[in-house]
Amino acid sequence: MYNEVENFIDRIYHKDENIKYDKISIVNERLSKFYFSVEQKLDEIGINWETALLEEKKLREAFFELLDKKGIEKKNISKICMDLAELLKNDRSDEAIFLYAAMLTEYGLLFTEQKYNDRKIALWLDQSKNIYLLENIIKKEIQNHKNIVKLKKNMESPKHRSPKTDKMQDNESEKIYQAVRKNPAFYQYRNNEILYENIIALVELVNLYEDLQPIKPYAYSTLLSKKKKCIATHSGYIPKAEHIFKANQYTIENDNGKNFNLYQSYAALYVEMRKLYQNEADLLLSDDCFLSFSGLGEWFYDNFEGDENIPEPLKRKINNIAEVIFLPFDFEEDITDFGNQNPKLGEAYFNLLSDEEQWTDFVSAVRSGKDITVFADRLYKAANAEILCRNKEKALKYAEFCLVEFMQELNKRILVDAADNFIVL
Repeated sequence: MYNEVENFIDRIYHKDENIKYDKISIVNERLSKFYFSVEQKLDEIGINWETALLEEKKLREAFFELLDKKGIEKKNISKICMDLAELLKNDRSDEAIFLYAAMLTEYGLLFTEQKYNDRKIALWLDQSKNIYLLENIIKKEIQNHKNIVKLKKNMESPKHRSPKTDKMQDNESEKIYQAVRKNPAFYQYRNNEILYENIIALVELVNLYEDLQPIKPYAYSTLLSKKKKCIATHSGYIPKAEHIFKANQYTIENDNGKNFNLYQSYAALYVEMRKLYQNEADLLLSDDCFLSFSGLGEWFYDNFEGDENIPEPLKRKINNIAEVIFLPFDFEEDITDFGNQNPKLGEAYFNLLSDEEQWTDFVSAVRSGKDITVFADRLYKAANAEILCRNKEKALKYAEFCLVEFMQELNKRILVDAADNFIVL
């Protein structure tokens, strides 16, 4: 069943050039979720209602069949999340990736009984597309990291190539020099003859190695960043090629504003190198080298809203695509309104829940399928809720709602963090 589902999803989506990772598009789609004509969507992918309903049924069946095959208990959502994260430590098969993608994109198709066919099809259209997107992102990431491992190994016994002509290398050196001298990190050296001469030598070095050609944006930017002072001030300095694949972590927390600006400049330098070689390099492979060894991608997204020119780490991509995996708890529709009307109560509850170590017994209870009302009472008392709200019954129900919200976010985070298992160097 799994193979049938995968083949069908691939057949209907692989020609759609619009299905690619784009953070802005994902946010916009989430805001307008299900505000579309089911008939129009089916017509776009060339299938009818009967086929869509059949494929929706197959997707659900394939998901639960694979859970059985992998030995994962399938009734408790929170336990599935934990067990699936554990599975990925040793299993990166296509089947495991499908389970992971399906779980992270679940929005009511897999675990909620849907009464109406148009709702079933709308959920299937949304989830099947996101499964396709997520699987492709993960599989490309896995392949790129295999390629990086191969590059590192090859550089131990490097394959040399015929050097470029002097004219070609001079042109390349000039382009790099002009980009570097405009970068704030190199601004004080912008008119230094040594910098220009050493960039010429750097270009000669990189062009010697066959395996560095696809990742030139990363190779140049990392050597220039790691060996900035030597390249800018030491005449005749040539860095060692092995520095390219040595990890460098930037820890801004223990530093000052000067280094903050410096790291930002190093990230900008990679963007400039990327632009210079956008028609020559393997940009995805170069991006993954940048993310894996420089540490600047994670640092950048920790400190800024983001920039489409800075490669985005895998976990952040997955987090942007992932849905909140709803747990099967029923609350009255006005429970969120009650929370909005009592902001201090909500703040008190979530402040207490932020200390996760104090709620490990609650997490275990949810994964075991036990009643959670006792924990709602505990949260109510710990927050001194009787002082913040006179309606005890409603405040207790809201405490239960906050506990469920906390667990849903924890489930999502456990799965997103499991993406580290796809990156093996």
